[in-house]
Amino acid sequence: MTDRIETAEQAIEAALEAWERILRDELAGGPRHFAVLAVIDEVVALRACLAPPPVSAAPAQPDGASLIAAERVRQIIEGWTPERDDDHGDGELAKAAACYALEHTAHNDMTAMWPWGEEAWKPHSPLRDLVRAGALIAAEIDRLQRLRPFPAADAALAERSAK
Repeated sequence: MTDRIETAEQAIEAALEAWERILRDELAGGPRHFAVLAVIDEVVALRACLAPPPVSAAPAQPDGASLIAAERVRQIIEGWTPERDDDHGDGELAKAAACYALEHTAHNDMTAMWPWGEEAWKPHSPLRDLVRAGALIAAEIDRLQRLRPFPAADAALAERSAK
């Protein structure tokens, strides 16, 4: 059993490394989205080998952070890249996230705040829209960090400049 687990762990690690390489290529403009999806499927299958659920157990649902991360990957694959995000200043990504997050609340007409054209406004279910909102927030955070690094990085830069 230990050999099987070690082999599965090695296979998962290799698949994750391949996924990272493919995603880096995708971000660099390479058309590899089908390869990304294939590697993701492989990782999911390999993880199932490590800890198969008991027969009586209900299938586990991914947590919110996992759903948001997967949505962000989907957005990037569809062309909503960090470079494209950089073109959206003035808090547009955050406004879009707020619209999706609030669409299913009592204040549900978010079209007036929507930062882009009507054709881009595509609300779905409450869960789906919260996941989209989270991915848009992540994109906005990344965009802001590209504009201005973390404060710790600023302090390290200042310290190096003073020497």
